[in-house]
Amino acid sequence: MKPKAVVDMHPRTLELLFNPGDLKRLKSSVSMTVWEGSRMPADQAEKHLPDASFIIGQTALPRERLERAQQLKAIINVEGNFPSNIDYEYCFVHGIHVLSGGVAFGTAVAEMALGLALALARIIPELEGTAYDGWLSLELEKRWYPDELPSEEEAFRRSAAFLRGLLTA
Repeated sequence: MKPKAVVDMHPRTLELLFNPGDLKRLKSSVSMTVWEGSRMPADQAEKHLPDASFIIGQTALPRERLERAQQLKAIINVEGNFPSNIDYEYCFVHGIHVLSGGVAFGTAVAEMALGLALALARIIPELEGTAYDGWLSLELEKRWYPDELPSEEEAFRRSAAFLRGLLTA
């Protein structure tokens, strides 16, 4: 019997994560339960976790869930980060590997950061030469992980402090 992989990769797609050859090889190696189009609902995660060997995606895995996932060998994160919805201590103690594809996003993130820094270097002097009076406009994106971000008030406070630091540096 093949090991079971639970694939909960929203907002990614299988086509984005795997080239055709790798996807074919994965499908021949494991039995896959795939959820697409949204995050896997909790009842579905609960249903598939007890016999899952691998989780590919962003499924919330607090200690209570991990305790029921006795076959779990690895969690493969598809966002390139280490979200706060996984009990890492439990994983470490129980030999569950937590992997990330963050390296795949490294160049794109570095390019974006450089582009934003260059834009700020150009925009801030222009702002200071106009009627700019110290007010900043900020946007908070809570669409993907609303439970993992600070409150709007705290996020705006932190962002404003960061941007003010840039203006006074």
